Order: sequence, then C-alpha cells, then structure tokens
Amino acid sequence: MHGHLKIVPQRCKRNISTFCSVISGPIPVYKEVFTISQFWGKGFYHGTVENLPRMALDLPFLLKHPHIKIHVAGRMEYLTLLGIDNSRLITKPIIKADILYMPPGGPCGNSPLLSTQILASTLASNVKGNALNKRDTIVLIKRSKKRWFDNHYSILRMIMIHASKLNLKVEVFNDNPLPHINKTVEMFSRALIVIGPHGAGASNLLLSQPGTLFIEGLCYDSTNRANLCYRNMAQVLGLRYYGLIYPDQCMAITANQIETPLLEFLRAAVENKLILR
Repeated sequence: MHGHLKIVPQRCKRNISTFCSVISGPIPVYKEVFTISQFWGKGFYHGTVENLPRMALDLPFLLKHPHIKIHVAGRMEYLTLLGIDNSRLITKPIIKADILYMPPGGPCGNSPLLSTQILASTLASNVKGNALNKRDTIVLIKRSKKRWFDNHYSILRMIMIHASKLNLKVEVFNDNPLPHINKTVEMFSRALIVIGPHGAGASNLLLSQPGTLFIEGLCYDSTNRANLCYRNMAQVLGLRYYGLIYPDQCMAITANQIETPLLEFLRAAVENKLILR
C-alpha cells in the first residue's frame, strides 16, 4: 500500500485487511523477497497446487539470483525438486521488503492453467534423469485422518489381482508416515493409474505423465456438493479422470465399484499398447 493506493493481484482471498489489523510486535524487513504465499497455503493441496505454480514462470530468474528470499505459507517439499534451497524460505506470515516480487495467483481451490502446466513440465524435466519415464504402476492412496476408504484392503486385493495379470506393479501411497519425496516422485512418475479418496495426496498428480488415469472417490461437503478440484487439475494436466460418488459417501466405496472403471481403462491401455502383455 502507498497512501490511498492498494495494489492487489489475483489470488485466493483478496481482502486481507482483517488479518493486518491484528498484527502486534515488530515486522521483519528483508531486502528482496519473492512471495508465493496465499490463503490456506499451509495445507499440502493449496501450497502445492495453488501457491507453487505462482513461481513457475519466474523460476529461471529465481535460480539466477539465489540471494532473493522466497516467502511461503509453510513447508514445501517440491521446492527441492525445483532447485530451491530451504535456506531461502521465509515462513513468517507478515513481512516487509525493500523490493517485493508478487506474481499473479489464482482463485481458491483451482489450478491456474498455464503456470500449472509449466510447473508440471519443469518437474518432469528435473526428475527425468531418474529413469522414471516408464509407466508400469497402479498407485492406491491410503489416508488415515479423514476421507479414507473403509474398504482399502479389499480394494488393494482387487487391484493386485488385475495388476498381476498384466505384470504391473502396485504401490500404496500412505500418509502415515509419508514417504520420502524421492519415493513419492518414483510412485507418481511411473503411475499408469492413481486411485484414492478425495484428499491432498492426489496433489502429487503434478508428477504424473499426461494420460495417467485418476479414479477419485468423491465426498459431499458441508453444502452437499462434491469438490471437483482434482477433476479440474486433471483437465489442466492432460490426465484422464473418473469420479465415483454415491449417497453413502466416499468412505464406503467398494472394490466392485472401483473395478468397473479400472478394467475399462486397462482394456483400452492394452488395445492402445500402453501396456505390453
């Protein structure tokens, strides 16, 4: 702000005046700061899918000038994949800067089109040296805190039966404990299919190759609607998407209900030689 002038770029939660009014104590001052922090950014989904794309267009500039600090809402594992050292990060909610770089953001809960595509392309280029181009894995996401599959183990058994017929691997992405970022890269980069209940683990689809299928168990929210943020993300990234929603909610989805889209995709993958028998 300067005088009566207030410049607010597009981002999640534009009006922050209510937050600024409760500041107490000294505010740290930095020379040059690049901010990607947005509201809800401490959450893995929002931090990865909404905040991180803000730096995608400017990543070459940031890598060229390592003295510039980067203001983030919280811990961001993906930054190491982009070549950004953790020593550059500022996580304090309110700061001042002599020079502040503030790239455009996006509306809450959505993946901005161009910057998300550039981010995914950059991540793919940075992990290519790990020989992860082969897609031979079905990933099942296992959540432990909320919105999990009650029938996780019967779903896993069903997947393993069909995967074994086609010499595909099966990996479980478990959030308790979370795997190391390198293991996450390996799982989702090699994924042919990702299956899971609605939740932050699906943000790792940023690492998946175009054409990967995401089968999502959708849940109703407090307004009795399904959150389609991962469908939108799949469209932006060129992934295939199949949403499952039933009156008894995502937690009660059965192996039989997931089996139908799974087998249909595997059949098409064999016919199109994505899978060689």
